[in-house]
Amino acid sequence: MVALSPDGHMITFRSIETVKDALAILADERLAFAWPALLAWGGDDLHILRDRAVTHAKAKVDDLADTKPPQLRKVSTPFDGEDSKLVAMRAYLEALFDAGRDQEAIGLARQQIAKPFYRDNAAFARSLYAETLAFMLADTNRINEAIATLEQAATAPGTSPTIAINVNVNLALMLAQYGQPQRALDLIDANETLFNSRSHGLLRRIEPQSNAWAQFQWIRACALDRLGHHDDARAALSKIAAMPQQGPQMSTRSEARIYGFQCMGDARGLGSELAEQLPSATPASDLFLQFQPAMFPVPNDRLVIETAIAEPEVRDAIANRVRLLDGALRAPMLRWVSLPSSTSAPR
Repeated sequence: MVALSPDGHMITFRSIETVKDALAILADERLAFAWPALLAWGGDDLHILRDRAVTHAKAKVDDLADTKPPQLRKVSTPFDGEDSKLVAMRAYLEALFDAGRDQEAIGLARQQIAKPFYRDNAAFARSLYAETLAFMLADTNRINEAIATLEQAATAPGTSPTIAINVNVNLALMLAQYGQPQRALDLIDANETLFNSRSHGLLRRIEPQSNAWAQFQWIRACALDRLGHHDDARAALSKIAAMPQQGPQMSTRSEARIYGFQCMGDARGLGSELAEQLPSATPASDLFLQFQPAMFPVPNDRLVIETAIAEPEVRDAIANRVRLLDGALRAPMLRWVSLPSSTSAPR
């Protein structure tokens, strides 16, 4: 569903396909009128919706199983967008993982790297399945395996330089978060240089305020901060301008600012950023999930968010706007699993 905002922008409203969709609705106080019906339909802890989401995602994969590649399509790059098979399988992997079925999701992701479910480009599909696997491994405290997965994906046979850059950006992100900030900084700098040196035709140089630029910038800020260069880190992050939201998914630039403050452990900066972005949040925006500490599996991240939302400025901003989810809704935020207390991102 779409509508026009008062300033004339097109706004896309959220449909309910996943548990995260429902949680975003339940966290937006403006949508309180819909909560009783949603919980009656999805279950008090959303377990009914959880099972429906897995079934629905699997059905989409099955429906596409016999889809053949377009005869005239000769090349596909990450800039062409994901193909329908790749989108469906990644959604199924996410549904399994969000349902707490970790081993199934991780096992299936490994299978997809070996023999990908794809339509357009096998190497690109393998790289995205590797990224999906890596973040699932990290979220279950298997950090070394996660890093190794991305390292292997970046150098796998058939991986083009363009695809390798995409993988290396995610590798740099993980290295910055999990105790290897110097390597992360070296990797992000080298890949930004490589990206720009290869820019031609459809591949354009990274322009300030582009999505790619914002990604490089916030990861660089995180690495700099963890190396002790706090002023340089904040200067790098301050260059990213957030964007007004026009749908449930946040813009890359808006996410980058939040992720940067969170990665730097700057609770006050994070709180101010969340409060500043809230007035432009569309109904059931992903922004409402950023206020929920239990959504984040790493204790350091949860602590930063807990501290941020306790700031008086943030408390005033979220009053009658953001519902801090608890009770039965902790289960879906924790993916129906108990997180190990040892999970930690070294600083």
